[in-house]
Amino acid sequence: GPAGPGREVLTADRTYYVRTDGDDSNTGLENTSGGAFLTIQKGIDAAAALDLNGFTVTVQVADGTYTEGVSVSRPFLNGTVILVGNTTTPANCVISRPSGVCIAVSNYARLFVGGFKLMNTSAIGLYANTYGTISLIGAMDFGACGSAQVYCTTNGTINLLQNYTISGGAQCHLSLDIFSTVNAYNRTITLT
Repeated sequence: GPAGPGREVLTADRTYYVRTDGDDSNTGLENTSGGAFLTIQKGIDAAAALDLNGFTVTVQVADGTYTEGVSVSRPFLNGTVILVGNTTTPANCVISRPSGVCIAVSNYARLFVGGFKLMNTSAIGLYANTYGTISLIGAMDFGACGSAQVYCTTNGTINLLQNYTISGGAQCHLSLDIFSTVNAYNRTITLT
């Protein structure tokens, strides 16, 4: 039962599905238009409402273009959350924003990410700040961004643990300040 008012305690790993034909009033538990969520943020919020109890929640995002950003502003409780699109062809699963941030993690939260093409007309692709950590667990494609494609500040960390592609321009690919860290060892970065 819940470890507090309304907080479900997981007893196994769980997958939430997100599709462009989904609906945020769905349960997110079925990969159908009548079961999946519409927005990636709804999948993240569903995971954040749980006591993960040592288990992993995967937010599985179907191919398509998503125009909302994703923000994780507090740690998940007792487990791991993986946000994954299409790790074979990241360009098929696009987060495209006119402004703001594509994927932001802050305040000691940790998120594992892979399989997206990030595009942002006026701002940032991946953003880690205030001790937030983003770790790539699958291929990514960094499209055109108005600012930095990868930005860390205030003790943020981004772990580029997979090979990835840069397919669009930006003011800079990596931008770090205020005791932040980007880790990338023996990676192949493809420029197209």
